[in-house]
Amino acid sequence: MKMSNNEEELGRRYLLYLRDMSRKVIFASDKSSAGDYTRILVLNSRKKDDTRFSRMTEWTLKELRSKGKEGARLADKQGDIGNGIFCAAGIIAGVVSEKATQRRKTSLIAAPLVYGQVQFEESGESEIEEWLLNYDLATELLSGLDGGAINLQVSGIRPEEVIRSLEERLEILETEDLTEVNKVAQDYKEFLGAVLNIEFGDCPSPIVAAKIAMGLSDAKEEGVNVVEGDWIFTAPVPSGLNTFTALQDIAKKLGSTEN
Repeated sequence: MKMSNNEEELGRRYLLYLRDMSRKVIFASDKSSAGDYTRILVLNSRKKDDTRFSRMTEWTLKELRSKGKEGARLADKQGDIGNGIFCAAGIIAGVVSEKATQRRKTSLIAAPLVYGQVQFEESGESEIEEWLLNYDLATELLSGLDGGAINLQVSGIRPEEVIRSLEERLEILETEDLTEVNKVAQDYKEFLGAVLNIEFGDCPSPIVAAKIAMGLSDAKEEGVNVVEGDWIFTAPVPSGLNTFTALQDIAKKLGSTEN
């Protein structure tokens, strides 16, 4: 039996409600079973060789796609061990002091600001279906600030509202529009810097930035560094990511049937 327009709209709104609940679960969770996405770009290894940085590459999205079917094979190999291939829009790495976060410990971060999973076809073609803010960063860095509800001095906007606004921008942009994705990442970086009163340094390489963060580089750049642009990394897939994306897709399909 075909649903009425009112029933379809009610169903779509309910799916969007579930999607938002999924977002809150991801944002509020301690750390997902996929690992800590504030430090996802480095392995928890005491080895002194470069294997601890094996999740991070120096590839851009264009370079990955230029590999064609080889890229698809790489995705299959990663899938066999429970990983996905992701594209980061902006990399942030360094050590944030306890003074900035008002917590009792420093926070090591080596993470994407915004990221999306690259999905491959057997032909080698690929797409990114969804871009997500790295919620773990906000959870880790802002949770000690007045219960996570500190107001920005100038605008008075709560962090939850800023994050929601950035998420809304990601929802409506074309997923292949890296210029706009990188603008969201830039604004996320500036927001974190404003709340934490941190001036981020610039670094040309994500692996170098991660090594600096872990004190394993002789490079002069210290503190917290940001590497702009799109960079490919591999990592376990967050369990909430598939749920969020599925609900988003179903809601979009229901909405399109009304037109």
